[in-house]
Amino acid sequence: MMRGTPQLSAAGLVALGEKGNAAAAGGSCTDPTISSTLGNVADQSGAYAPTLTHDGSSVATTATDTTTALPVVVSGSTTTTPSVPEPTAGHTLLVTHTTTASDGLTDSVSYAVSKAAESDGPSTILSTAAFGDYDFTTTGGTGGSGGAGPHTLPDGTTCTVHVVGAGATVAKVENGVFVGDGDTSNYYNIEFDLGTDTEWIPVWALAQWTLGETASSGSLWMKQSEVAGDDANKSYDLQFLTLGATSTRHRFLNSATTFNNVRDTTGLSLDSTDKLDMRWRATNAWATCETRQGTGSIPSWKGPAMTSVKGDVRSTNESFRRYLYVRVGGQDASLNLLLQKGS
Repeated sequence: MMRGTPQLSAAGLVALGEKGNAAAAGGSCTDPTISSTLGNVADQSGAYAPTLTHDGSSVATTATDTTTALPVVVSGSTTTTPSVPEPTAGHTLLVTHTTTASDGLTDSVSYAVSKAAESDGPSTILSTAAFGDYDFTTTGGTGGSGGAGPHTLPDGTTCTVHVVGAGATVAKVENGVFVGDGDTSNYYNIEFDLGTDTEWIPVWALAQWTLGETASSGSLWMKQSEVAGDDANKSYDLQFLTLGATSTRHRFLNSATTFNNVRDTTGLSLDSTDKLDMRWRATNAWATCETRQGTGSIPSWKGPAMTSVKGDVRSTNESFRRYLYVRVGGQDASLNLLLQKGS
């Protein structure tokens, strides 16, 4: 008598039992049962070893890759503790355990064992494209009408503004990009807490800057730091900045006053109509970085290999640079920024 078959549902492949017919008609029949300590698994790492309970005379275990429709070899398939191999990433195994009684009746239990597909890149920490429209000079801040203090952007991202000098008359997010008009002495320094879960995990920063005027009169400065509320250079900062109309620099700070200039890019055109693409990948002890003439869109983390520069050798008990600071300067300058974490 058929009691059920594996079926697909929103929760995955649901395990139902199955009874077989007796080998011969007549006489009494033994109705076997079988159960497993484990069921559907959404993301399995390593071999899958359920413990089976049954009252039949034998047990057989089979597994089929539902993506390829091919059988998968199971170790110990006739025991009560079979070993099912780890699925291929992005694939699902349909595992079936069947017990058979001496008179030929069977019972089975089935379930799905899957492994999540490998990530196609790091996961997003923050993205200006999600920020919407927000004016730091008129909204939020300590007094509620803009300026220094805490701010909450439309997508829920929180940040803190530090006003340096006279500040800036323009400091906002517009259509998903930062826009600012500060100079090297008067600006809004916007601080983001990237979170404790970024400690010891590489952080990718991908940026695209539209100047609005020449880099010699405007400026762009960003850094990752261990220190919150940081408006000055601090030891172990990783900074990016423009040097003038034709060059940029990535640098570590070995101390608050000693810089390790890890990569300069010269010969760029940084005039009012130009764009600049930047990316870096930073850990606690090294960074890879690149600046190039802009293409008009954020560069991909999967792009050609960046220059790798070791530096900032530190003791292992120090945390990752979890704070990001952004300063956008220059008339009508804008910055499109994406931060991601992962390998």
